[in-house]
Amino acid sequence: MRKNNSNNFKKVLLFSSIIILVMFVSIATYRGAQAIKDPQKNAVIEPTILLPEVRFASIDVEAKSAIVFDINSNEVLFSKSEYAKWPLASITKIMTVFVADDLLDGASTVTISPFAYSTYGEYGLYPGEIWDREDLQDYTLIVSSNDGAVALAEAGGALLTSSLDSETRVNIFIAYMNNLAKEIGLTSTTFYNPSGLDTEDVIPQPQAYGSASDIAKLLTYIMIKNPNVLEASSEKQRMFEAAGKRYTANNTNNIVGTIPGLIASKTGYTDAAGGNLAVVYDSGLNRPVSVVVLGSSRAGRFTDMTRLIKHTQEYFKKDSAPVEGVINSL
Repeated sequence: MRKNNSNNFKKVLLFSSIIILVMFVSIATYRGAQAIKDPQKNAVIEPTILLPEVRFASIDVEAKSAIVFDINSNEVLFSKSEYAKWPLASITKIMTVFVADDLLDGASTVTISPFAYSTYGEYGLYPGEIWDREDLQDYTLIVSSNDGAVALAEAGGALLTSSLDSETRVNIFIAYMNNLAKEIGLTSTTFYNPSGLDTEDVIPQPQAYGSASDIAKLLTYIMIKNPNVLEASSEKQRMFEAAGKRYTANNTNNIVGTIPGLIASKTGYTDAAGGNLAVVYDSGLNRPVSVVVLGSSRAGRFTDMTRLIKHTQEYFKKDSAPVEGVINSL
């Protein structure tokens, strides 16, 4: 009796062992198939290093519209109503000089016409003077010459129309500026003259509109296409010779000598626009940044710019510190 019970127990034990073995093999086979199907599922996962998030400081600026734009990363670091349309004033001359340099690439000189000379503002230019074309571009940027801007537009427009009329040539040039603005994607920008000068009506009417975002985009486009065209605007002072005379050009940007790595700079001011300022500077290790302030005051634009550049530099230092710490700990 005990022998039979023992045999039965052995049979049950053997059967159970077989069942367990079959189940183990099935599970192992299934997991193996899943590993082949999805190799990353069972892969060893390296620990992720989480760096602390670095934020750009919240800054109070007088400008109605402002932006700090990292050109290399295509990233907005700071903004204040950056899409608001605002009068550009002489910021317009950035586009004027860029277009003139492109259209007049084969021309070596530009003659100051009576039409250009009649433009509001005294810059020492006189009808009949013949300027080296690149010198006139640089002079126009540095001293923000309205006469120079119109003379460049008239010369450029002469290549786009057969008309001999100065005003027609300038209008054709302006149309070219606006077409290029659309091609670049400047959605808020419109030019009505090449200087940005307001009309002289009882209530001055702005003759150029745009946004801080648009101007940052324009500067980025120029930095890619032809960065040298704005190079002179980074200089505090430059001497020119034209028509047997010497010209001393002092930059309208009062803080041009205090901005490290300055690449390009342009001021703008009218009663309607207020104080505008746009710059591109190298923040370090070939990292160009464009900073634009629109609708500040005559003095406030410089204070705003100084503050934004200071905080941009502090931001980059804080941003690199966690990475350097991790590298040093490896």
